[in-house]
Amino acid sequence: MSIIQSALSQEALGVKTVVLDIDCDSSVAVNDLVYQDLIVSEEVYKSTNNTHLPKIFGICIQKYTSTRCRVLCMGVVSGYTDLIKGKFIFWGTSGEITSTKPSDGFLHILGFAISATKIYFSPNNIRVLQS
Repeated sequence: MSIIQSALSQEALGVKTVVLDIDCDSSVAVNDLVYQDLIVSEEVYKSTNNTHLPKIFGICIQKYTSTRCRVLCMGVVSGYTDLIKGKFIFWGTSGEITSTKPSDGFLHILGFAISATKIYFSPNNIRVLQS
């Protein structure tokens, strides 16, 4: 099952899912964490570190064109490896999803592992800048 089929079939299982079609920067790729900078524009940008001020907006799950994508803002996403069920998933120091708590930058919980390969993505609105 593809990431898109997985995201779209979650409603039938009672899982709350939010998926948006939105403009994006050309550097955004499938599985990238993205953020939105409303001062510059309404499009989303690829996260490259965990120190920029805009919060994580979602995960790119499909790229239609170089500047249009589908973003999962909340729901189940698969395709990961070696996750530990029930453990938190964080915003990593290089802008990636990680199961390892970062030692610097923002401490931002993005969800939790529901299996070794799946994450329930539901970014917490609270994040703490670590020193």
